[in-house]
Amino acid sequence: MPKAATKKFRKPEKIEAILDATCAVMAQKGFAQISMNDIAKEAGEHKSLLFYYFKNKDQLFLELFHHLSRKYVDMIADIVSLPISFDEKLAKGINAFHQFMADEPKWFIMILELIVHSTHQPENKAKIITLYTQLMDLIRSGFAEARNSNEIKRKFDDDVVSSLIISTSIGLGVLNALDSQTTDFPKAYQYFKEIVDNFIKMEQK
Repeated sequence: MPKAATKKFRKPEKIEAILDATCAVMAQKGFAQISMNDIAKEAGEHKSLLFYYFKNKDQLFLELFHHLSRKYVDMIADIVSLPISFDEKLAKGINAFHQFMADEPKWFIMILELIVHSTHQPENKAKIITLYTQLMDLIRSGFAEARNSNEIKRKFDDDVVSSLIISTSIGLGVLNALDSQTTDFPKAYQYFKEIVDNFIKMEQK
């Protein structure tokens, strides 16, 4: 089997096509059931091209997870940087996550896959921790900016509240990916926004 291409020789448009094809096949079969042949057929490429870019299916899986995660992190970073109030950022962030959940349900299934295999595959664990850290940093920066502008007066542990926001958001996304009929997700995200908002604005005891 040929070695995977180094980044220097990888064509972005080919990678994008392979990742898109992987998403399409995953939606039909789930990642565990698909083969490199399935992906190559969907992409309209020879299987050898996939192995030129990715040494195996696991590497392709991690690349796709990174690709989708980058989209989400960039989306949140854009919202945090907007010149609007903290309330508006919170509402936009939760709405954006709800939309991302609807557009990319496979991303949440991939998180489950990574967690399941993280004990024996350190690279999987590292991907989850990197995503978590990036999101934590963004939420903490939003809190800091809101405190500087006096929008948040209550003192609380930013790390704990950030963790709760991330865990609840991703948990709802996983539940939606597993069974979208289980819960009224628009209402769930509205309640979630109200809970976070009320906690942050609660009078300091």
